[in-house]
Parts: sequence; structure tokens; C-alpha cells
Amino acid sequence: MSGKADLKDISLHLPKSYYVEANVVSSSAFGSTETSYALSENDGWVYMKLGYDREQYVYKPVSEGRYIEYRYSTEKGAYLPTMISEALQQQIDAGNVPIGSVSVGKEAVDAKRRTLEPYLCAYETLKASLSDSGEEAVKNVRCRVFTGKVNALLTKSDLKFWIDPATGLAFRYVNKTKTGLLTTRQEIEITEFSETAKIPAISMDF
Repeated sequence: MSGKADLKDISLHLPKSYYVEANVVSSSAFGSTETSYALSENDGWVYMKLGYDREQYVYKPVSEGRYIEYRYSTEKGAYLPTMISEALQQQIDAGNVPIGSVSVGKEAVDAKRRTLEPYLCAYETLKASLSDSGEEAVKNVRCRVFTGKVNALLTKSDLKFWIDPATGLAFRYVNKTKTGLLTTRQEIEITEFSETAKIPAISMDF
């Protein structure tokens, strides 16, 4: 891509089948923390990891706009349904309980998916503060680099994004913020992106 890129023309648009994982490191004089997030979709199925093992979900489509929710159990080491017990499953199998009554709607899945956007495309709420600074490669992906500063009453932030125009993914993001004498740094990096989905197997082993 030659010339300057306009960030208003870039937004997140992932393929129908994909897997993306992001690693987040936050550090200050008091120490650092590291977490990972993931999102995958394929043929209506959705997988999300919201930072921790216990916050992993699989959504199985059962009808238009309805899903069965499975959550990872660290105790069982498996993805188990959150709204279905063994007794209730027997009632569903017998036709006494409609599957739709124990499902969640698309709006609930979309709301949970949006909690991942700050780790995939944090630039969306900062576009007015960023300008094109050229092109660099991150993990063999040619990215546009956008930099900017955001100053508030007590804080000053230096921002830098490496964005893949093809998908809108921020393959790397660095935010250095100074609040008084305290300086913090957050770095987010896409550690894996593939057009092959990774949907974990679900279990009905109550």
C-alpha cells in the first residue's frame, strides 16, 4: 500500500471462518500481568476466551439466532452446558421441553463478543487521535502504522497501532500512559490468526 492510509476507511471485518488470539501485557512500577483472549467462528459456531481459562465459552447454533451456551469447567476439564442439567436434558430428549427455552439469543452472544473488541481493534474509539505513520511488518503481515497522543486532565497517553487493512485487526498495539509520576504500559499483540477455525469439542458429561 503506497501513500497515506485513511483510518476512517479501516474497520474490523473478519472472514466467515477464522481463529484469532491476542496476548495482553500490562506493566507498571508495581509489576506486570499477562492474559490472552481468543475468538473463533465457523458455520454458526462461536468460541470465545475472555482472558482466563474459566471464562471460555462455546456457542452451538440450534435455530435462527439462538444458541446453546457451553462454559469451560476447570474441574471437569470440559465445556459443559450452562443452562441444561442431566434431568433437563432427559426432558428435552423426551420432547417435553423445547430446546429454544434453554438457549441464548444472538444479542447476548454479540454482546459478549464485543468485550473482545478492545483487544482486536482498540483503535475504533481513537480514530480521531491517530495519523498514518507508514508501513511495517508484524508476523509477516504488512501493516499500516498509526500513532497519536491522547491528553486528559491528569493523564497523557502515547499510542501506536500496527493495523492490517485487509482484516482491520490491530496486530500490535502499544499504549504508554503517564498519570502524575506513574507510568503504565499496555501492549497487545495478535499471536495467531488463521482462516481455519478452532472450536473446542463440547461435552454433555454432567
